[in-house]
Amino acid sequence: MDDRLDETGYNGIISESEVLKHLLKMDRPNNMHAAFVKTVYNLLGKMDININQHELRGVHNYCWASSPQDKVFYIDSAKKVYRCTYSVGRPKYSLFDFTLKNLKEYAPSNRTALTYSKCASCKIGGYCGGGCKLTYSIDPTAVCDYELANFDEFISNIFKPFVEKSEENS
Repeated sequence: MDDRLDETGYNGIISESEVLKHLLKMDRPNNMHAAFVKTVYNLLGKMDININQHELRGVHNYCWASSPQDKVFYIDSAKKVYRCTYSVGRPKYSLFDFTLKNLKEYAPSNRTALTYSKCASCKIGGYCGGGCKLTYSIDPTAVCDYELANFDEFISNIFKPFVEKSEENS
């Protein structure tokens, strides 16, 4: 599962909602962690669905790499430091060179849907947290189209059945 279709060019990618739909049907072991969920992460919490993903981020951030909640880094063999696994090894996305001074001085960003003016009028109202920063930098329209489709899929295939089942049980 990868939501960076426009970044990778791979056409075999499926949405996080599609993977999640199948994952929720499984009897998942306690040590299984679903680290791929980004856009629906907060809604799953509201639905009391635990996918064992413990990503520290703000309520309105797409992922932990766009949140100031935690300082987690990836370091490549050239000692370049990155915040996102998809940017590792691509020097143009490097934050800084790996030194203790640079690590201490780094201030994480706080990128949310409010970062972009076009998000203010979006019909899904910040649901995606502005989407992936890397994909957005390549093609803002594509990231918005993807997030809208993912939202529609999540509502139709996961949220509505959840609500209907909850109503039947009450």
